[in-house]
Amino acid sequence: WAKTLAKVSVGGEALPPSVAAQVTEEWSVGVHNQYGPTETTIYSTISEFDPADGRVTIGRPVPGMSAYVLDTRLHPVPAGVSGELYLGGAQTARGYASAPAMTADRFVADPFSAGGRLYRTGDIVRHNDSGDLEYLGRRDFQVKLRGQRIELGEIETVLSGVPGVVHAAAAVVRSESGAQHLVGYLAPADVSVDSVKSHAVQLLPEFMVPEVWLPIDEWPTNAAGKTDRSALPSPDLSASVDEYVAPASDIEAVLAGIFADVTGLDRFGVTTSFFDAGGNSLLAMRLASRAGTALAVRVSVRDVFEAPTVRGLIAATAGNAPDLPPVMAVVPRPERLPLSSVQRRMWFVNQFDTASSAYNIPLPVRIKGTIDVAAVRGAVLDTIGRHEVLRTRYPSDADGPYQQIADAEQVAALLDWQICDSRDEALAAAGDGFDVTTDLPLRVRIWQDTAAGITEVLIVAHHIAFDGGSGRVFIADLTAAYVARTAGATPGWEPLPVQYADYSLWQQRALGDPGDPASILTRELAYWQTHLDGLPAVTDLPMDRPRPAVADPAGAVVRTVLPDDIATAVARCAGDYRVTSFMVFHAALAVTVARLAATTDVVIASPIDGRTDRALENLVGMFVNTLVLRTRIDPGASVGDVFDVVRRTDLDAFGHADVLFEQLVERFAPQRSTAYAPLAQVSLTHTIGEVELGEQDAGVEPILVDSTDAKVDVMVSVAESAGHTRVEFTYASSLFDEATIERFAEVWLRVLAAIVTGSATAVGDIDIVTAAPGAVAAPADGDRDIVTIESGTLVDLIAHRDLDPAHPALIFGDTMLDYVSFERRTNRAARALIARGAGSGDVVVIDTDSPVDRVVACWGAIKAGAACLTGAADRAASVSGSLHGVGSVFVVTEQDGDNVPDVPIAASELRRPVRRTDAVALVADDHPAGGDGWVVLTHQGAEQVSDECRGITGSRVTDPDTRVLVTSPTDSVAAWVTMIAGVMAGHTLVLSGDERHGAALGEVLAAGEVTDVWLEPSVLASIDPESADAVRNIVVLGGRCGDDIVTDWWARGRRIFTAYGPAGAWGWATRGRVARKKPPTAGKAIGGVVVKVLDERLAEAAAGEIGDVYVSGEAVARGLFIRMGDTAVRFVADPAGDGVRMYATGMRGRLNAGGDLAIMDE
Repeated sequence: WAKTLAKVSVGGEALPPSVAAQVTEEWSVGVHNQYGPTETTIYSTISEFDPADGRVTIGRPVPGMSAYVLDTRLHPVPAGVSGELYLGGAQTARGYASAPAMTADRFVADPFSAGGRLYRTGDIVRHNDSGDLEYLGRRDFQVKLRGQRIELGEIETVLSGVPGVVHAAAAVVRSESGAQHLVGYLAPADVSVDSVKSHAVQLLPEFMVPEVWLPIDEWPTNAAGKTDRSALPSPDLSASVDEYVAPASDIEAVLAGIFADVTGLDRFGVTTSFFDAGGNSLLAMRLASRAGTALAVRVSVRDVFEAPTVRGLIAATAGNAPDLPPVMAVVPRPERLPLSSVQRRMWFVNQFDTASSAYNIPLPVRIKGTIDVAAVRGAVLDTIGRHEVLRTRYPSDADGPYQQIADAEQVAALLDWQICDSRDEALAAAGDGFDVTTDLPLRVRIWQDTAAGITEVLIVAHHIAFDGGSGRVFIADLTAAYVARTAGATPGWEPLPVQYADYSLWQQRALGDPGDPASILTRELAYWQTHLDGLPAVTDLPMDRPRPAVADPAGAVVRTVLPDDIATAVARCAGDYRVTSFMVFHAALAVTVARLAATTDVVIASPIDGRTDRALENLVGMFVNTLVLRTRIDPGASVGDVFDVVRRTDLDAFGHADVLFEQLVERFAPQRSTAYAPLAQVSLTHTIGEVELGEQDAGVEPILVDSTDAKVDVMVSVAESAGHTRVEFTYASSLFDEATIERFAEVWLRVLAAIVTGSATAVGDIDIVTAAPGAVAAPADGDRDIVTIESGTLVDLIAHRDLDPAHPALIFGDTMLDYVSFERRTNRAARALIARGAGSGDVVVIDTDSPVDRVVACWGAIKAGAACLTGAADRAASVSGSLHGVGSVFVVTEQDGDNVPDVPIAASELRRPVRRTDAVALVADDHPAGGDGWVVLTHQGAEQVSDECRGITGSRVTDPDTRVLVTSPTDSVAAWVTMIAGVMAGHTLVLSGDERHGAALGEVLAAGEVTDVWLEPSVLASIDPESADAVRNIVVLGGRCGDDIVTDWWARGRRIFTAYGPAGAWGWATRGRVARKKPPTAGKAIGGVVVKVLDERLAEAAAGEIGDVYVSGEAVARGLFIRMGDTAVRFVADPAGDGVRMYATGMRGRLNAGGDLAIMDE
């Protein structure tokens, strides 16, 4: 029967390549692999097996369908990178019957097609080099092994591709000791494990190659014929313990020697992990450089992480491009010696202010016992003579600055050397500037305490010739020279293989010209162009004072020591997640900045030692480079997800560290601000082990000194040693008070503890609430530019109205504010909140006694970019205790900002511009299902509401006769609708205060000459119509209006409208005009809103049929504050295929043939 077959189509589960090959060969037919879930009508992609290629893919989409490989943010991933498969097109199902929450979870809006929807399959795939989709496994088959995310399906696909393998599976199994092992299962049992392993090593990164192999005869399957993973046998893990494996070849021996040297071990087995042997990020950079030289190929830090063994690194880098040439002495040198890239920036900074000491590096040492001053001077001269960079000046000509190296014999006459009468006189030299065009970049001061038998020598070097790593080299050489001089000899140093000038020349030649498209520098800059695209100009943490126009380098330090249990947990966490301790500290700092600065785009600078070439290890000079580490922190991400992001960010940055920070600044921040550091304003420094600066047995020892220069806003320095881990927070004292940085340190420690102890399920859940923010401080100048605000936000709309400044804005009793006063007071309130650190992502809880102050505070919070919640101050505790990536909570209990400017808010004062999607208010939840909590409303919904309000009243802007009632409580959506709409239209708001119904409210209407009211039927019925002569427009809320209301209020030419809308849709979804002799309804959907009545299957109900009322459009709220479960149930995907969310109101209703909505009685 097989002879009659033309083709065979296979589906339902992954097709092993061996089966496809067997069918093709034996039956001489084409094999078509079909893929597709039920939700996209059986199959959506198809491929034809090519025996010559041997791979089985799921192919490409069938006509009418589209397929996207996306990351967790719904961004497309590059070819070759795995992501989740999303399917869209005509075959996409409507949804799940009677399961709107599941429908909303699986069927999402299509970001690439207006109005389209995508089905989230849960399958992990990637595009291969031919453009076909390769199936790698299920999302729920993703596991973590030693911190690495592993796709078990990808491993199984590779194993199944080996000839002779019929079945394959991969699993992570834990041994009795708790260690995790990756196990590969194979069938049949006689398959060659060596051939399978060889195949896996070639196609998989080392961390995805199973370390334990288990061939089995009888493959376990379930009733559906698929692999029964629970029935896979347990392997014997006793033989998987690492043992020393000696090198088996000359290249393995060379590389093992490098591994041993870098880690400080006597020997290194070829299967031992670099990180298990004490390796870290900084050592990995050194190992990558030296291994590259030995292997004659480029070895990246990522290569070291993914293949951290000698044998694995050789295999992983076999096909890499050639390595950079090693740094070598240049003979003969050119007549004009260029500055290195980092020196050029130092030169320009120095010439901008030669009196500045910001880039001075003090290096004090203490010499015990009888001092030989002549020997000290001779030792200093010897050391300067050994290192050319210490006797180099940097004059300039028409072509710019260049290196001018003095002869060693000239140093004695050029050196700034003084013996001081006091210690203070000696230390003062650290505060004196250098002019690097004429001065040697080093000076020496000596002070003696003859009674104590101590001499202190202060070396002050300029950063253009000296970095943090230079101190160890300088003190070691100075000590050797002093010992030799006191013995009447000269130091017997080995000649240095290169000098700093050689390094400068090598750097230019090896990296090439950025104008050359084939140069390494051009390729590296291309990476940074992508990485830094759209980089935020500045990251503003909550500050105590406005940022000055020119950054002040004056700083201060807050110190702490990690508790021993946390320090131990850091090491354990690093091992579990296969990251370094630096990455753990980086993750904690990134989450801290994200939470405090209310951002998901976190940029942190981190200096690294550029002495990766062995020839540079004992050289003084400016080798430090600063990496720009940009991470996206999703508050809903797990700790493991954050480590994934941080690991990828750090490894990518280490792999492109050939480009210097100064080159990035020149390329990507050409218009630099003098107010803040370029590219990043927060930095992280990490050192491991005590730095041995000198031979204390020789009587020379370093003196630890504080460095309080603030080159960025906040610099976190972590120093790990065998005994403890010290942490310093150096900060710009022009911006922060000490108490603020103490809170910053406390937050960082809380975040660190949460992520290393595993107590946080999501980083946005970490409790960071500390003491109250600092006091309010006003901006210094009053001449401000209008803030740049996204079009359609409330602040944008109010800024572009044509108002009569004298027109009343607010009336409460005898109090009246015109719009000039209203604007000034709201600007002051906003500026006071900004000074406290409030901004986008924060919540302002307003608890003031005065209704006028309450409205002013609400608008102040809006202008600051924050969301506001009115009510009792005790709500702050419930809000702050339930933050999910929201930010800080600020409480306003009285009018703030009397002493701050009242001009419009400048862009530089905001954390970020106000956007239409930002939260504007938290209002009381009015869903019939009940539940305490708040609905999060956005600016975009407010714009729609204000437009519709003007349509209902028919009033023009600044109409002096329109006065709108604003009722209490002010956390109701009705109060917000009238407050927002009234201000937007330029009407007068008449505040009811505590008067909510009956005769008292009627008196408010009469006294305030209120013309427009928005009231519930019961409240309207409690008021005597005769007491409100001025009322001309009545909006009856709730969508239902009784005949008695129509009869009582119809007189005097009043117009009566109905309006319906839940808090989840900004309080307004429909409106209707009440007419005589017609039963009132809730009316038709307002502009920009869609109202649907659906049955229990989410199908549209017929005209007149009762069903559940759903609302969609821009007015739909963001969700329910801190109630994720209820949000998922109420805010669902529209099953009709328009790709937008609907709000399930919980109300029952029906639409008549004319499209009017009638709300049913409960």
